[in-house]
Amino acid sequence: MSLVVFALILVMFAGVAAATSMLEISEVTVEVDDDRQSADESGGTIKVTPDSTLSLKIKVSNLYSSGTDGGKIENINVRGVIEGIDDDSDLDEEADDFDLTAGRDKTITIDYKIPLRLETDGSWKLTLTADGDDENNTAHSDEIEFDIDADKENYELRFIRDELSPATVACDKQSRITIRIINTGENDEDDVELTVDAPDLGYNEVSTFDIPEDVTDDENEYEFTDMIAPADAAAGTYPVSIRAVYHGGRKTLEGTLNLEYEGCEAAPVQPTTPTQPTTPVEQPVQQPTQPVTQQIEVVTQPTTAPTVSTGYARPTAVVATPKTSYTQNGWLENNWLTVILIIDVLLVVAGIIVIAAVLKRRR
Repeated sequence: MSLVVFALILVMFAGVAAATSMLEISEVTVEVDDDRQSADESGGTIKVTPDSTLSLKIKVSNLYSSGTDGGKIENINVRGVIEGIDDDSDLDEEADDFDLTAGRDKTITIDYKIPLRLETDGSWKLTLTADGDDENNTAHSDEIEFDIDADKENYELRFIRDELSPATVACDKQSRITIRIINTGENDEDDVELTVDAPDLGYNEVSTFDIPEDVTDDENEYEFTDMIAPADAAAGTYPVSIRAVYHGGRKTLEGTLNLEYEGCEAAPVQPTTPTQPTTPVEQPVQQPTQPVTQQIEVVTQPTTAPTVSTGYARPTAVVATPKTSYTQNGWLENNWLTVILIIDVLLVVAGIIVIAAVLKRRR
């Protein structure tokens, strides 16, 4: 019996401790793409659309009376978790930690980017918590739960990619156009007709396809790709229109891309040469070229030279050499042959004297 009483007392103390948390999520404002929702600090259901932004403005209050000794709550953490919404993964966001003195409050904002691919009947839980410790190391916390439901259009297609690469081309270059479409509605779409048209470039392509609503199906997306070549066009900007007709022709998805064409560079202009006159121009009569004559000085041996053999070989023919101008002494220039002849004579005389002396001794 005493054990039962003791357990009841522990439960009572735990209930009192839980009831006396001095940290409270006192106000919550919920918006999806800036549209106010009915869910608040009391909980409720939040409806989200594919690729939307969920914003929570959360007011947290310190319930201690102002001036309470040790009533400051420190390192308050506010966190929100949406379980399994992103391809079975959680979206987990939290605000920076902060402190609250007794009797004060603070409003913070947490944002979530909702995935584009939401299951048609998807439903998830969002848990919002706030916790911190006061100066006496007593823990305080508060928690609110919300339901998250997917709110999808009955029939809806969206572009998830539409681009020209490159968006600017020149001369004979081409641009690749890529278009990717996803079904974000609640129903399958059959016989979707996609038209890509650039009339000023002579380009037009039509494609027909089916696209299911199941985001787990690989065919939930459709991709179109092709090359556009503006080779014969003038330089300028050319619109490329994209138009997808679906839901039996009752709904249309449209877009426009711009292709910038720089054209081809003009060939460099060659400089023009002056036009020659058509009338014949009298050419001056050229005089025949006179042969260039060079003064030749003919050197001949003197006729008075003795015919004594001295070992000096004279040329057998007359040698003619061009006359050149030297700065030598004039006497040497004109009498060098005379000097040679004198030397020859002296040598002959000396030879005769030597021979005479020899003969005299022999006698």
